[in-house]
Amino acid sequence: MLQSLRAPPLHDAIRRQLKQYIIARGLRPGDRLPTEEQISHEIGVSRNAVREALRALESIGMIEARRGEGRFVRQFNFDAILDNLAYAIYFDRHSFDELMEVRGELETAFIGRALHSLDESDVEALTEIVVAMRRRAAEGSAFLPEDTAFHARIFWRLGNQFLLRLLDIFWKVSSALQSSGHLLPPNALTLNEVCDHHARIVEALARRDETAARSAMEYHFTYARTELATRLGPPGGPPAGVATVDDPNGCVGDVRVDRPSV
Repeated sequence: MLQSLRAPPLHDAIRRQLKQYIIARGLRPGDRLPTEEQISHEIGVSRNAVREALRALESIGMIEARRGEGRFVRQFNFDAILDNLAYAIYFDRHSFDELMEVRGELETAFIGRALHSLDESDVEALTEIVVAMRRRAAEGSAFLPEDTAFHARIFWRLGNQFLLRLLDIFWKVSSALQSSGHLLPPNALTLNEVCDHHARIVEALARRDETAARSAMEYHFTYARTELATRLGPPGGPPAGVATVDDPNGCVGDVRVDRPSV
């Protein structure tokens, strides 16, 4: 039973009550919540206060509103939390570098398991992606779509959606950074160097050499972090920490715009 509330702040108190209500009643995804009027009557606050609390729960993905039907418990996922994290990092250049560090550690840690999950079709696909990268580099163009597909292909067979969403934060932040115009485009040397990094990763995966694969991934991210730092523009203008790519194709060093396409 929802308990009567009198002490402020009502918004947070109502939100906590609703969470407790869902847990206490054992509600599952798809179960319907009481109406705003019912909740307002039970806890003794205005419908406006209840409505704001419900909207807050919607914003973090706990419940969902269905037009003409009411509000329902939603299947939980981390999308809303990770989206908010991506937004926060957008305003902090140092956090962006830390995010790159975390991503490198994650990919390096999981590449051993990924290596054993991949089959020959995956290795062939990764090889073809590197060929496409080299073709774009020869034209003086960055290769965001290929870079996206490359890293997604390595980890997709693990079936760890939380890992993929964590890595996806980097894509979201990079997309935001691109829009502000403070990340210089990579030069030809950088493009070719990063192509070589990806080629070495594929070679190690093809040999099922976990040590070599981890070493190649570590080297790639060490280089990428240093290289990205040299292309970040000076503070000022847009919010600190926001950076982008002048090249409409994006940039290398795994700064991308789109989410993984695999």
